[in-house]
Amino acid sequence: MEQLRIALAEEEHVDVLPQGWIADTNHTFSHLYWDMKVYRCRLGGQGGAPAGQLPYRYRWMSPEELERYAFPNVFLRVLKMYAEEQGVWEGK
Repeated sequence: MEQLRIALAEEEHVDVLPQGWIADTNHTFSHLYWDMKVYRCRLGGQGGAPAGQLPYRYRWMSPEELERYAFPNVFLRVLKMYAEEQGVWEGK
């Protein structure tokens, strides 16, 4: 989790505080294979953005906004895991 925090701070200028592992998942796009580890995180405030805010190229989306976009199935699985845990989005 510390490696995740450091990588996001250095590469994306996002200060996240990993709270724990949620799941492992994977996805294949014809010739690309993603092996992903999913962590619950909360925003910090020391990586370039004030606490609770994201850098300019990121944004928060409401559940209604999420419904307007197409996501790869792996992301939908992650969102479903989150929704089941939080009870906040019924999703596709």
